[in-house]
Amino acid sequence: MDADVDDAERSIDVALGFDLPFSIDTSVPEFLLSGCGRADMLLSANKEILDGIGEEIAETDSAVTIIAEEDSDLDENLNLARELEIKKIVADPILNHVGEGLVASLERYKKIRGKFKDIPLFFGVGNVSELIDADSVGVNAILAGLASELNADILFTPEYSQKCFGSIYELRRASEMMFLSENRGMPPKDLGIDLLLFKEKRKKTSFFQTTKIVAAKEKKEWKIDPLGGFLINVKDGWIYAIHRRCTILGKGAKEILDTIIEKDLASSKEHIAYLGRELMKAEICMKLGRSYLQDEEFEYVYPFEGKDE
Repeated sequence: MDADVDDAERSIDVALGFDLPFSIDTSVPEFLLSGCGRADMLLSANKEILDGIGEEIAETDSAVTIIAEEDSDLDENLNLARELEIKKIVADPILNHVGEGLVASLERYKKIRGKFKDIPLFFGVGNVSELIDADSVGVNAILAGLASELNADILFTPEYSQKCFGSIYELRRASEMMFLSENRGMPPKDLGIDLLLFKEKRKKTSFFQTTKIVAAKEKKEWKIDPLGGFLINVKDGWIYAIHRRCTILGKGAKEILDTIIEKDLASSKEHIAYLGRELMKAEICMKLGRSYLQDEEFEYVYPFEGKDE
């Protein structure tokens, strides 16, 4: 979508209406200029931008991240920003994604950190996490560890895609882990906090005795409940159980099913059992941030399902 300076100004006006810090990320000098002194941070200022509006940036308190098209130019651009007397300079050596020079980019970070110890370092985690189809929690934990070793100051993620939703929380928790790890002189484990969202450190074992074993058998036929069916959906952290008489809104499967029974909205054991299964599936999907579709199998592919060890 094409935009002009007026569009940028309007966007900034909207952002200023919230008591939150915000940044502008653009390669268009005019757009960055509109944010000078108004945005908390201006992202991606290269030599062209520094030559064009560097003096204007220097007159404001906006922080600015300095980048370069070529590795060798970042030193030059950082020195230029200093010559312009820009007050808040941040170095961004740019983190490359896996398969396109991730290791080389880490070497750039190490070099810049060694040469410019007094300049904050910007670590664009989203460049990696957005470009790999893996659960973001582990990716963010490792990247936060690398950032910690490089003494990076700012971890940045846009949470652009659904698979990276929650990355801000994950990076904050990972940063806390790395802080504790460094201060205690130990690996980032057994710290009292963790990022084990889907797995557990130790298997919990329950002991039980059985009575007579009866093999389970699925019943193929079913009958429509004379009191009517339910449409179940999840939206904005709520579970909707929609019946022809009313819609029950709740956060958990139990409270919704209890209400269904209390209001006599279901009459058959099979229907109540079905509702219990679907409502619990909806609750699990909601808690995991996964999509819920009624009567669809929960998509969870894990090769060790059902195994105790």
